[in-house]
Amino acid sequence: MLEDLYATDTLIDAIVEGWSPTRLAEYCDVPIREVKQFYKRHKETIQERRDTHGETIAESEDGTEEERISFLWVASKYKRLKKYQDVADILLTNISKGQLDATTLREARSFMMYVATELGQIPNRGTGSSNLDGETATYEVVGVEMGALS
Repeated sequence: MLEDLYATDTLIDAIVEGWSPTRLAEYCDVPIREVKQFYKRHKETIQERRDTHGETIAESEDGTEEERISFLWVASKYKRLKKYQDVADILLTNISKGQLDATTLREARSFMMYVATELGQIPNRGTGSSNLDGETATYEVVGVEMGALS
């Protein structure tokens, strides 16, 4: 067990500081499954420490601005998607209970669009940029005389 080799607090501190399971496994010279089991056993403590650590850095002048921003929930794709899911679940529950007002339906649709955009399933329309770097695309529609359309 990983705790037999290193102090639990030391391992949790490394995780809170951002060490990946792979890095921790390599450092401790143990299989990655042991690190993952450690994560599972100490999940609550790790999360509490992350929350405390994040609040400390985010609210202090210590660390760079990038470090402070990294502890905001909106800076994490996973946390943003989780918040979207939580709100969408509430909206969808309301819809399933028959609360079909236009606002609830519109909000549920908006949240699904936000998530699909975040996941890259729908192109972001907000920038106006096509990312084609000056390249153009030409389409041929078989059986349609394009000049006759104008």
